[in-house]
Amino acid sequence: MYAVLAIAVFLSAGQERHECMGTGHDLGEALDMDALNDKPVSLYGKDPEVTKMVKKTQDIFNHPKGGGPPPLENYGPAGLYHDGKRFRDKRLEENHTDHIHIRIVSQPNHSDQQK
Repeated sequence: MYAVLAIAVFLSAGQERHECMGTGHDLGEALDMDALNDKPVSLYGKDPEVTKMVKKTQDIFNHPKGGGPPPLENYGPAGLYHDGKRFRDKRLEENHTDHIHIRIVSQPNHSDQQK
């Protein structure tokens, strides 16, 4: 999964900055991808190739190889996912039409350790 993450970072390098409502950026746990193969994610639903790439990218993150956990946050035009489970939030959906936000937490949350 980290190889995909590294590729995704490279693919969005040099793209326009935007405000992301997802969390984890300040902790170094999150990144935003606003382009895949030099095509803007904002073309999701308009360009069949971009739509397929966005769906595949978000799906890969939700189903990591080797049985690892999905990212804490996987927000994008193909859906909003928290710990791999889909949910709806109008404000987050509106804010993630032009990029994919991925947050991976390397250490379990303290509250998760108490479960």
